[in-house]
Amino acid sequence: MDSLVTISIVSHNQSTLVNFLLIDLSNINFTGPIILTSNLPGDNFEIPEKLLNQVRFISPPAPKGFGANHNYAFRYCNTPYFAILNPDIRIPHNPFENLQLGIVGETALIAPAILGPSGQPEDNARHFPTPFSLIKKVIHMDHGHYPYQVGNPPFAPDWVGGMFMMIKSDVFRQLNGFDEGFFLYYEDVDLCARLQMAGWKVKLDPSVSAIHHAQRASHQNIKYLKWHVLSMVRYLVKHSLWLLRRKHKTF
Repeated sequence: MDSLVTISIVSHNQSTLVNFLLIDLSNINFTGPIILTSNLPGDNFEIPEKLLNQVRFISPPAPKGFGANHNYAFRYCNTPYFAILNPDIRIPHNPFENLQLGIVGETALIAPAILGPSGQPEDNARHFPTPFSLIKKVIHMDHGHYPYQVGNPPFAPDWVGGMFMMIKSDVFRQLNGFDEGFFLYYEDVDLCARLQMAGWKVKLDPSVSAIHHAQRASHQNIKYLKWHVLSMVRYLVKHSLWLLRRKHKTF
């Protein structure tokens, strides 16, 4: 069934991480297309022999942001499902069949459980940010995530992190993909919000998992922190009215 999935991986001089991910995809016998984008020069990819006929290399004419790169890769997607994977994801077991089975009815986007290197679930399923919730997060009162354990039943969070998500290709096309106004950060939140505004649901399935070796660049580099803050403000301005209406509907 994973031949129905096109994977998009974007590298920013991260070929070492990408090569480990490609080995994982080879080991789980992934059979679908893989679009590998080199966003910056200097990558040195090593493609496992089993994947040689599946990998398509592309390079945009100029460096792009997260969403713009995956939108660019989506032009080469001819399968019913489009999966976005960060280079720092590791996949010890094949999650794609279960994820496809979970995209039914009103569900258009799904993600697996994301584990840290120690095996503990990360907070990749969260409530939509609001000005109040962001203040609480800054003062360490609330991180806005849904607690779950591997093996729990699937559930519908507000949004899931963009390090690993799979979406119906026709729905991604209808939404014109990611909003490229977000250069980095919050494009995943925005996509999940726009899906729900259009009547679709987002799901996380803890019966399958992937491992995330998070880079946390915004905690270490002022440039990334600036992108994070600008994206946060853009998201709040764009969706504040919808979030307010949505909150009142829950009462």
